Amino acid sequence: MHDVDNIVIGSGMGGLTTALMLLRAGESVMIFEQHYVPGGWAHSFLREGYKFSPGVHFVGGLNEGGSGREVYEKIGVANDMEFFRQNPEGYDHNIVGDNRFRMPAGVDNMRSAMMEEFPHEAKRIKKYLKFNSQVYKELFKAIEDKEKWTDWLLLPWRTRHIGRMGWWKLSTVQDFYLKDPVVKTHLGLQCGNYGLPPFLAPFAVHCIVSNHCMQGTSYPRGSGSGIVKAFTKNIKKLGGTITTSAPVKQILLKENNGKKAAVGIELVSGEKVYAKRVISNADPTVTFNKLVGRQNISTKLAQKVDKTEYSAPALNLFLVVDMDLRAAGMDSGNIWYSEEPDLNKVYTTFTQKDVLKGDVFPAMFITSPTLKDPVSYDGKYHTLELIVFCHYHTFEKFKELAFGERSKEYVDFKNKIELKMLKTLEKVLPGVSRCVKLIELGTPSTAEHYINATEGNCYGPNKSLRQVGPFNFKVNTEIENLHLTGAATLAHGLIGAVDSGVNTVAKILGCERKDLLVYGDGQELRIYEAEDDSLWPEHIKRKAAVKKRRGADKQLETVELV
Repeated sequence: MHDVDNIVIGSGMGGLTTALMLLRAGESVMIFEQHYVPGGWAHSFLREGYKFSPGVHFVGGLNEGGSGREVYEKIGVANDMEFFRQNPEGYDHNIVGDNRFRMPAGVDNMRSAMMEEFPHEAKRIKKYLKFNSQVYKELFKAIEDKEKWTDWLLLPWRTRHIGRMGWWKLSTVQDFYLKDPVVKTHLGLQCGNYGLPPFLAPFAVHCIVSNHCMQGTSYPRGSGSGIVKAFTKNIKKLGGTITTSAPVKQILLKENNGKKAAVGIELVSGEKVYAKRVISNADPTVTFNKLVGRQNISTKLAQKVDKTEYSAPALNLFLVVDMDLRAAGMDSGNIWYSEEPDLNKVYTTFTQKDVLKGDVFPAMFITSPTLKDPVSYDGKYHTLELIVFCHYHTFEKFKELAFGERSKEYVDFKNKIELKMLKTLEKVLPGVSRCVKLIELGTPSTAEHYINATEGNCYGPNKSLRQVGPFNFKVNTEIENLHLTGAATLAHGLIGAVDSGVNTVAKILGCERKDLLVYGDGQELRIYEAEDDSLWPEHIKRKAAVKKRRGADKQLETVELV
């Protein structure tokens, strides 16, 4: 007897997608989420009426024919979302020391702009980007369905560039093609999107991430919660349930013909729910060490879990400022700042345990939600989100404090980090420190508490060579009726997590991915220009006008920074 066909633990994008596709297949689903809102890293939160999203800063692949657009439309959620296209003349603004370069949308545009900016490196840039494109295309050929025996026979030839250099490290490939360290850094800054330095990052991983963005990036209206709401709306419409503030204590097991099988879950509250199968969107360490219990898994699996290395944790600073960001030079494009053209050195600095060493951070990601989602701008105050990587043990000395407990030492420590991040921001936005109306710092401890992320990591298991592709965790586990979904099974990021959910359901139902992507009729993703409100439809213009009217008389006290 069971209460439901499927229990999904965790409502990150992998869990939400898994639930949605199982519901579309006619199965019943219950989702249990420990946080008070669904979404995992894609969730949003409010402070003084201003919305922030710790894990959603842009989405790639939403161009015509893009993989992101395709999956949103074909799983049937596109009509419930709206996006703003970030500045196509510079979806990323790279600052490397004194050199600035805007990454324009479109491979040809980017190639031409970079060759013009760095004429001494033009031929080498052209060759590097050609190889980058070849590897990217071949990676999709490697994973696409093979319908004929000749597809397998020709696969080595069709993926020859991957076989030649595709699994070299990013720094090795860059050194092979390029000479100028500034050019290497501009073409490598997006390693921040997976959290590994060039000397550790497989080129194939960087290739996927950089090409995912190369046609331009977009930002969801309503921040990350705009995407989450599209999924939860469809899940509820199909009869699925989502229970928040419901942490799972353990996965219930029973012996079945000499093998262990998952039969349900027990919540921390003591309630037990039984199901035909359990799907965990928690990371492997949480799933196997905490929810299943090490005593219930094989030595081989326990060793794999123990050897899993997680991606970098981060410090996230959320700001509300009384400053004209456009007049200061910002727009809807993201800013990637590095004080020097040596990303390996930058990442080594981030791994230091003493986060307060030095006056400023060597690199930073800077973005403004109110510029990317102009409807959210109240005409008075802008929001900013700043991100730097850090060592997990940054807050180790405060581990004995209950979450939310604030000793004077803890508050002083956080204040010093906030000031250091603001000093770094001053290098890009002079004078911004005097305009701060609200400031809040998210730490690895925050990610552990709300996201249940092992060691506060940002992207799941890190994307080193031994943890990607065939070395990912498998969807089907050694425990019967227990399955995995999320970044550990396929890829990280919004689209990677959604794709993981599709793949999980295909494995569970014993079908192909293409058999599930059949809900695109009448679906069309809506994307508006963040930089040109004259092209907005009337309903967007009205919402923007209402937001400004409501914000006209709003007053916030300036934060006194010491």
